[in-house]
Amino acid sequence: MMRGVLLCLLAAIVLQNEIESESSDVFSDKGLLNLFNKCYDEYGCFTTLPPFGGTWERPIALLPQSPSTVLTRFFLYTREHHGAIEIGRQKTNLGLGTW
Repeated sequence: MMRGVLLCLLAAIVLQNEIESESSDVFSDKGLLNLFNKCYDEYGCFTTLPPFGGTWERPIALLPQSPSTVLTRFFLYTREHHGAIEIGRQKTNLGLGTW
């Protein structure tokens, strides 16, 4: 009984998250697959399926919000540049050489 309640709660949370998301359509050709997977172009795809969710150790897993909602930013710190250098989404030429 408790497991059924938890599964219903999980389904409601995931469905609400997908409906509120502007980047995906829950009722598309992929159907339920969209409830458990979300892709963001430059950051890749995320899933709530095993091994990241739906396991004994992690029974509930949520998909991340969109990068525009989270305001994702990356900073580069090096020995030569002690201050924070923000790295944009486009290729940045900082004159730092190659990896």
